[in-house]
Amino acid sequence: MGSVKYYLDNPFSKDLVQGIASIGDRGSVSIEKVLALQPDMILIGSKDASEYEKYSKVAPTIVIPYGTYKNVHEELTAFGELLGKEQEAKTWLAQYDQRMQAARDKLKGMVQPEDTFTVMEASEKEYYVYGDNFGRGGQAVYRGLNLTPPLLVQKELLGETQWKSVSKEVINQYAGSYIFLTVNKDLRGYGGDSIWKSLNAVRQGKVFELQEDRYWYFDPIAIVGQAEEIADMIVQRNKENATQK
Repeated sequence: MGSVKYYLDNPFSKDLVQGIASIGDRGSVSIEKVLALQPDMILIGSKDASEYEKYSKVAPTIVIPYGTYKNVHEELTAFGELLGKEQEAKTWLAQYDQRMQAARDKLKGMVQPEDTFTVMEASEKEYYVYGDNFGRGGQAVYRGLNLTPPLLVQKELLGETQWKSVSKEVINQYAGSYIFLTVNKDLRGYGGDSIWKSLNAVRQGKVFELQEDRYWYFDPIAIVGQAEEIADMIVQRNKENATQK
């Protein structure tokens, strides 16, 4: 079972979760609270047999492991069928497609065919690079906005493997002409070393900091919200860079 509080804290859906009860955080879910809610159905992400047994005693339980759905359309369609809300799912997906297309349209003529985009995170000794079916904005960047990853990211991180630890010495092989870098309040000094400063995206002012409490999420609502934010970031940065030239 994932962290219910984590999902309720999602900034992109905070206006939609009023009145939804929290049953605890990851590792400390209260079965008593689950019982009190008298659910008709329980959905869990864990494939742990003991987890399934525990919840199935309360109500019919369906296991949906991480990675079951490959994209937003697949996920929403499946949940629409599961909950008997097929038409609602179709309507939502049509709105999703409209919003995503509007975000892509903002970048027309601004992003060049040869431009590549890297989604990554920094630590003191290494970087983490992410794919197109994970958090950190990867789904928004690659699947939502249809932006192109560098060749090594395409080869190594768009399949079952969706993240990789990369040493600073070879980060230039994964760094695109644009970099989206997840940061948090504790991350300091990542831009101070000579290797980082040598990257084209850094030298050209095309690094975008993504706050982790907004970009960890990769549910459909978060993905379209992130794509809209990222498109606006690119537009604004290109205007600023053009002004400075």
